[in-house]
Parts: sequence; structure tokens; C-alpha cells
Amino acid sequence: MILCNLQTMPIGGHTFVPSTQAQLPPIQELGLKCAFEVAPSTWREALIQGYLPWLWDLDKRAIVLKEAAKPEGHQWNWELLVRHLAQVEIHKPRAVLDDLPMGFRNRRRIWRLVDDILAEKAVGENGPLLSIDRMSSQL
Repeated sequence: MILCNLQTMPIGGHTFVPSTQAQLPPIQELGLKCAFEVAPSTWREALIQGYLPWLWDLDKRAIVLKEAAKPEGHQWNWELLVRHLAQVEIHKPRAVLDDLPMGFRNRRRIWRLVDDILAEKAVGENGPLLSIDRMSSQL
């Protein structure tokens, strides 16, 4: 169902720099606008390899079959799909992709909450929240 949102783009419209998944931006920094700097195959492999950790049950075989079925003279825009799937508000109705399964939407929502908690914990270990915790333990 997720792959039905995959769009095509003409071959040769962009010049891509050879890169690896390690060179992709952090998930939190992915906006909706494609940079077209990294080859679509790198984005596809990142999707297969778990770049979006809440998609652990993505059918990797379906991705391979989809890639094999690309229209002649076109390539799949894997970057756009990954960017859409990475959006933190994707769990809301009428988000970027509105035909995603509810289970996926809920997993993304939960992952966002976990990210928020981990970010708060990291700030706490390095400053302000730690002092708040110390104050509350002294009460």
C-alpha cells in the first residue's frame, strides 16, 4: 500500500553524486522538498535497510518488484517517498499521504513521541532538565 504513493521522474533530469546511506540527512531534517543530490537507488536501499525504523515490516521483495516495474525512460522517485514517510505529522488525517494504513500512521506517531522523550532526556543530561530533576528530588 505504501508503494502506491511512489512517483516517477524522467531519467537524466538530474545529476546525482555517488553516495551511501550514511551520507543521507538525519530523519528529523527531512522536509518535503527533494534535493535530487543523492541517487534514487541510494534512497531505495536506505528504505530497504531500515532508514525509517518504524517501517520494520516493509516488504523488501515488493520494493525490488516495484523497481523492476518502472516505466521505460523513467525512474522511481524514492527520495520523495522517503521524505513523505518521514514526516512527523503523517499520522494525522489528510497528511502528506492520506491513504496509508492506520497501523503505520500510529507507529509513526509513537516513534515521534519516543524521539521527543529521548530529546528531552538528552537535554536533561546536559543542563536544564537535570537541575529541575534535582530540585524535585529535594522536595
